[in-house]
Amino acid sequence: MASIQLPKNLDLAGWESRVMGCWLGKAVGGTLGGPHEGKSGPLKLDFYDPVPTQVLPNDDLDLQVVWLCYLLTNGCKEVTPDLLSDAWHKHVVFPWDEYGICHRNGAYGLKGYQLGSVDNFFGECMGAAIRSELWACLAPGDPKRAAALAWSDAACDHAGDGIWAEVFFAALESAAFVEHDRDTLIDLGLSYLPANSRVKDAIQLTRASWAKKKDWLAVREDILAAHENPNFTDVAANLAFTILGWLAGEGDFGKSICIANNCGMDTDCTAATLGSILGIIDPKCIPDKWTKPIGDAVILNPQIVHLQNIPKNLQELTEQTMRLAGQLADSKPAIKEIVSRAPQRDGDTLLQIPVEIGFAERAALSSETVPTSLVPKVSVTLPGHWIRRDAKEFQAPVMLLHYTINLKEDEHVQFLAWSQTNTRIWVDGNGVIPAAADAVAARRPQQGAPSFHRGGRGHFALSTPLKAGKHELVVAWEWPHFVADLVVGVANAQSKQWLPFALLKK
Repeated sequence: MASIQLPKNLDLAGWESRVMGCWLGKAVGGTLGGPHEGKSGPLKLDFYDPVPTQVLPNDDLDLQVVWLCYLLTNGCKEVTPDLLSDAWHKHVVFPWDEYGICHRNGAYGLKGYQLGSVDNFFGECMGAAIRSELWACLAPGDPKRAAALAWSDAACDHAGDGIWAEVFFAALESAAFVEHDRDTLIDLGLSYLPANSRVKDAIQLTRASWAKKKDWLAVREDILAAHENPNFTDVAANLAFTILGWLAGEGDFGKSICIANNCGMDTDCTAATLGSILGIIDPKCIPDKWTKPIGDAVILNPQIVHLQNIPKNLQELTEQTMRLAGQLADSKPAIKEIVSRAPQRDGDTLLQIPVEIGFAERAALSSETVPTSLVPKVSVTLPGHWIRRDAKEFQAPVMLLHYTINLKEDEHVQFLAWSQTNTRIWVDGNGVIPAAADAVAARRPQQGAPSFHRGGRGHFALSTPLKAGKHELVVAWEWPHFVADLVVGVANAQSKQWLPFALLKK
């Protein structure tokens, strides 16, 4: 068994029981929230809907199983963003949001914190916060160590508060192995966050509002008034919903995870994380009525590939977690650089995307042919796929950006030209129709994100493959009345994965 040094008030049996409770609570919460992910809320669930016959696969757990199996199989003695990025590229084919960015930035050869911080619109989403439990289980009662391990994970695909969110949960969950007072645990987690953290502000607001109103629906409105975001996976409001479920649940497991879920937005994440916290604090708090429908099997999504030694059930997952703790016992993790979520600055040369920029009248947005620029086009090099511009930088109602697409082979492609304002694109002089929303995205009223798997505004697709070689992509971007973002990219239409080098100069 693992040779780590356990805290004085935690014996081997207690550690194993709480690790098991963590994974069971995670499975229950994820299965509750999975069918309702992306719904704006408030919802009215008091049990599974629909009632499952087995646990639902969930990327919240999938990626932690990947880290666990990869580190064990390869005998790794430390945890770094580069190691986890290698595991990601070998075993994960999710194209979603920040996950797709990790694939793309790894293909560019980026390392360390740059994997998640460079050109990443999704740097402050929920994808890292939901992976905190493994690091807490590997460092029970040692929140500083758990937080440092969590940094290596979050840096793969996040920046700013996207990383701090996982640090917060990992530290809190690690302490929960030996400390069971809710407010003490929240205070400890907050102590790891910087003063300017949106996550910290959202959690503090939630606690203050709950102390005053004692009504979770009213507190939810306060959270949304301060932290609502068009992208339902944004981290600040979702972390606040997790804490709200804990506060309003009055110690009842089912009530707590249902309130977190019923707040809406990233429901599988909020309910699963809270379920794991409660399972660590008291493994016996999870009623049989919640565990019987899902069983104890570990079921992964089919996008997890070529992975060895996958645990068959939660007991095997627990045993492997404890074994990995011993394998990593001599490592000395540390929280390293965390940079803010922002587009690359003009002049940065890490990513170079050559474009020609011109300007046109508003009628360009409905033109079937490429509009003629009102002024001579200017050649520039953009510092990434994601740029931010102020209204004063527009010389006319529409900015025209002329990109060169480079394809190594014939490819059925999909395009992003996403902004808070309207966009339109042409390829080789021909207008391209908007891409249809997929079945999951269609039920989500909030479409504020430039990811290839989401349909809606700013997504375009060709009906036939694009031939290998060079092509012209022209993007028309409507003048904003405010500072606006533009994300432009090319993906494989089937896999929804970025074609990393389609637009880059080098």
